[in-house]
Amino acid sequence: MGVLDDSGRFNRSCVVVGRGRAGGRRLTHYVVVIQHEYAHSFMAWITGIKDNPLRIDWGGTGIHNILTLGNIDEDVDYDQALAAGRTTAVALTAMSGVVIGNGAFYLIARQLLRRPAVAARPWVLYFLFWYIVHSVGNFYDYVPLRTFAANGDVKNFALGSGWSLWWDSRRGRLSDAVGNRGSLSEGDALDLGRDGFRTPMACTCDSPGPVHAGVVRLVRVAGTRAG
Repeated sequence: MGVLDDSGRFNRSCVVVGRGRAGGRRLTHYVVVIQHEYAHSFMAWITGIKDNPLRIDWGGTGIHNILTLGNIDEDVDYDQALAAGRTTAVALTAMSGVVIGNGAFYLIARQLLRRPAVAARPWVLYFLFWYIVHSVGNFYDYVPLRTFAANGDVKNFALGSGWSLWWDSRRGRLSDAVGNRGSLSEGDALDLGRDGFRTPMACTCDSPGPVHAGVVRLVRVAGTRAG
């Protein structure tokens, strides 16, 4: 059943499900970005270059920021910290967004995919799938896409650690290759046949089955391409 049902009438359930899926993808993007910024902020607080870990710059109420959180910032004064000689604190704070805020929680999400309780809940599986996609995408956003940007996390890490940006780029590409091979493998989705997953059927928007099947198909395709 598609947007129109068997009698040719408008099928509102498909629209609701479609909006729910789009909202789920948007929600995972928000979660990934916000935890990235708070990872920076808490590390800055732990290392003593910020006084309040809960204070971040939310980026304003412009439509671009509301939709993408593109202007959100951890509100850490890296220049002041570098001027004070707090290079180690700057390096740890700069790297914590990707390494802890995204990387650590990405590994946790991968482990959750292996749990039968997750496979039994299609919307949880759907959320975790897009959470993983956005987490990996956020890593790519910094290495290699913005390794040589005029400002940002990679530059701050290089200034704090003394590492060459070329060295950061090579290490980042290696991490990309390792993470991409295992990020969305078929094994992460459990022994799906045991949990009722079958070949994707024709979409019936008001049935949970295709939600399982569609997500699993995406996981399998991504795993196949990565391998």
